[in-house]
Amino acid sequence: MPSSWLVVMIASGIFLLLGLASFLWGRREANEDYQSITARADIHTDIKKVVQDWQANSGSGSLKMGGLLSIIIGLFLLALSVTLLLRG
Repeated sequence: MPSSWLVVMIASGIFLLLGLASFLWGRREANEDYQSITARADIHTDIKKVVQDWQANSGSGSLKMGGLLSIIIGLFLLALSVTLLLRG
């Protein structure tokens, strides 16, 4: 039977990996959104019209926020597992 600290450490690793992946995915989505805006806005296009017609996508912000929360939970679980390991 695995020790309690080992189970918590595995859970913290999963949270950290998924949080990092989610945060990086959100950054990539945000960069793609910004690139699509700047690609449509050339010298002959009114920037006000481009911004008004652009559909704001909150998915990238949600991915980044969820990733940060997952990283925070993973760090908390990692600290808990180290505490359980040291206390024996």
